[in-house]
Amino acid sequence: MQAIILDTETHTLNGLPIEIAYAPVSIANAKLSLDRQQMYDQLFSIGQEKISYASMAVHHILESDLGDQPDYATFTLPSDTQYIIGHNIDYDIRAIEKCGVNVSNIKAICTLALARLVWPDAEAHNISALIYMISKGSEKAREMIKKAHRADMDIILTANILMHVV
Repeated sequence: MQAIILDTETHTLNGLPIEIAYAPVSIANAKLSLDRQQMYDQLFSIGQEKISYASMAVHHILESDLGDQPDYATFTLPSDTQYIIGHNIDYDIRAIEKCGVNVSNIKAICTLALARLVWPDAEAHNISALIYMISKGSEKAREMIKKAHRADMDIILTANILMHVV
């Protein structure tokens, strides 16, 4: 697993990660594939910290969801990770650094930056707007986006964006 698409959900803006998801990706013959069978998706407890209501409104994770979950500081990346891909990936890298993950040798690939380069005239470059744009406003896109802002679905949507960029 050398490249992964990763997403985090945090307890506040720029806060501690309460959900981390990733899945390995590979590119062969100009085609990107996401290995859903190896998808990792874990909720994490954050001790006595409280989830802000603004954050709850984005990802819909409640404090009651975190009760029996492992502590966020237990998170580790797969040892062979060389690339982390994500939409506004610097945010997610800062979040996993708070877990104690050493990211000094990791190369980041930001699909937000790529989308701005590939589609400079797009109305918006957030994940949901890009998915609607590349699907031409399909019903399937709407159903997928209804589950957005949870880390597991966001990595699937990010992979979709990356597939179109590639």
